[in-house]
Amino acid sequence: MSESDVVRGRFSALRHRQFLIFWLGSFASVSATQLQIMAQGWLVYELTGSPLMLGYLGAAAGVPAIAMTFFGGALADRLHKKYLLLFTSALTASLLFLLAILDASEMVLAWHVIGITGLISLVSGLDWPTRQAIFPAFIERDDMMSAIALNSIVWQSCRMIFRPSEG
Repeated sequence: MSESDVVRGRFSALRHRQFLIFWLGSFASVSATQLQIMAQGWLVYELTGSPLMLGYLGAAAGVPAIAMTFFGGALADRLHKKYLLLFTSALTASLLFLLAILDASEMVLAWHVIGITGLISLVSGLDWPTRQAIFPAFIERDDMMSAIALNSIVWQSCRMIFRPSEG
């Protein structure tokens, strides 16, 4: 097996135009999500100085998404995935716009950030399974392993780039 065969195999999903667009868009989306998580934590800490409030923020970011994911997968299988992703993206953008307005007007309180984070988390519990369910439609079955690996690369690389280092 030549080196070009290995590269073609590992990156074969990228030869599908729809998957390539989805994959590049995922980099932008996941990067923004990582920055959002960091900024919300920073804002809550700036507002309160409380590690406990950061814990509440973490719970608001995780618990609703985990709970909604059980239903999100079923909904993603029953509804039109493209429109579902447009809806979840628009709803998340609206919630972030509301938070930006509260912050810019200096009216933001920690509970605003935690509440909006909880709502975004709920929306993410629908968005994530839909994203997982849609990308197989963009590729051929033979490229599934490549697509799954490339999808994982998006999340892991963005986590490494956008998470603050310890120490």
